[in-house]
Amino acid sequence: QNPRGGGGGGGGQDQERQLGPTQRAAMQAGLKDRALNSLVCFWEVLETLREGAALCTPAETLELVIAVSQFQDHLMKDESFDERWANIGELSKASGRVTEPGIEGLVLFLEEVALVAGDDNELEEEIKLDIDVKKDPCVKLMTLH
Repeated sequence: QNPRGGGGGGGGQDQERQLGPTQRAAMQAGLKDRALNSLVCFWEVLETLREGAALCTPAETLELVIAVSQFQDHLMKDESFDERWANIGELSKASGRVTEPGIEGLVLFLEEVALVAGDDNELEEEIKLDIDVKKDPCVKLMTLH
């Protein structure tokens, strides 16, 4: 289905009114159909994960992330699949220790993981962040693998 709101011709304003805010913003930014479709698909994935995380335990949320992102399929293409999948198993086991559902459960789980990682001096030395919030109040993004 065309994300711009329908089949073939005419009625551009009617079609634009049927779009969600993300699609309208993407159209106004001048994105072409292919880029718009990709953005809409990505947004739908994020919405699915957000809705799931609001209802699920951390372990269930992790399962949802793996399923929706097809992460296991992605890892299978890597020659170090067994090692990487074992890491996911450890993460899954750790996430199962927090049974509170929703965002509160995720926060508890992430706090627990941060405390465990904070106890590892070697890890702390590897992850020294050179950020001074007063000088540079921008959000920093990093890739997580």
